Amino acid sequence: MYFKKNTANKNPDTRRLFIAIKLPDDVKKYLYLEAMRFYGSDVRIKIINFKNMHITLKFIGDVKASSIEGLQIAISRAMSGFKKFYFSIGARFGAFPNSSAARILYVPVSNDANNIESIFTKLEQELAEINIKKEKRKFESHITVARIKNEKNIKGLIDRSVIARTGIDKSILCKSVTLFESHLKTTGPEYIIIDDFELK
Repeated sequence: MYFKKNTANKNPDTRRLFIAIKLPDDVKKYLYLEAMRFYGSDVRIKIINFKNMHITLKFIGDVKASSIEGLQIAISRAMSGFKKFYFSIGARFGAFPNSSAARILYVPVSNDANNIESIFTKLEQELAEINIKKEKRKFESHITVARIKNEKNIKGLIDRSVIARTGIDKSILCKSVTLFESHLKTTGPEYIIIDDFELK
């Protein structure tokens, strides 16, 4: 879940950080209910708390507290040329690495994913300047909705799980990019907002 104010970490010298696009509450609740409708009865599929759903742009990992200001400056530079835009979510669930040996259940971004990919590319460029390694995997705009234990073949379910699309606005406004801190707890992760970077 999102919290606006940072709190004490176990190690005050480092923070576990990532960059993401936030989603409206109604979209998150809708995706949670749709995931539960198709996959909630399977104990091996853990549906993510809807409050924690987002579009991950870059997982950074542990960062020294003293380096966060430099990170914020780099993100601000990366975002300086981007305007607000609309995107929509896909009508079907997908699975990483594939539906025959699934570990992650997700919903893709189906419209204007190019804008999100452009943001990712610019972030990669600016963060590389402060020695944050670039991703080796190809970037895909998506919303993770569940994690799957021990790789599961869900191809049949994926083929049948068409998202109903009722009661949700298909257009979602992206107006900012957010730097989060992740606190790992036994009850699940807590996500704390470090900074929001508004688009023009």
